[in-house]
Amino acid sequence: MKIFASQGVTDFVIPTGYKGEMIKRFFFDYSMLNPDFTVNVGDRSSVEFFRSHEEDGWKVTVLDTGETSLTGERLLRARNHLGDEPFYLTYGDGIANVNLAELLRTHRATGATLTISISKPLSRFGVVSVGEGGLVDRFLEKPEGQEIVNIGYMVANNSLFEYLEVGGSREDRPLVNLA
Repeated sequence: MKIFASQGVTDFVIPTGYKGEMIKRFFFDYSMLNPDFTVNVGDRSSVEFFRSHEEDGWKVTVLDTGETSLTGERLLRARNHLGDEPFYLTYGDGIANVNLAELLRTHRATGATLTISISKPLSRFGVVSVGEGGLVDRFLEKPEGQEIVNIGYMVANNSLFEYLEVGGSREDRPLVNLA
């Protein structure tokens, strides 16, 4: 979320499932848990906070979309909170250096339903080439791979919802059909 906020995106919708109550509690208690404060015990209206945090002004909507719901269903349940304009979406564990404004420009220029960010990841291993006689004739330390992968920062139009179904994921049939 801080990656998005650093690029001016501060309105978030978080569809939760398993252990979603932890995310709800985190945001519900955020303003109390992060800054320093003074309180007159027994009079909560007397709380005085001493510093703000960079997240001041963020709008965070946390939705319970069901403990077993998959990514497609979670997105369907968030639909009423997303508005009519193209919207960003990502996974909760992605960290990448993606220019969100450029991603949105590309999305609008192509007229696509969904625009994804991609990368050729580095190999996790050193790669060797074996020549005649079984001797290593070349060694590359973690070279760029040949596969192109989705790195999880995306922009979608509301037409994406036509590809989603209750009980389904966003990755399986919807992405295959969009491709």
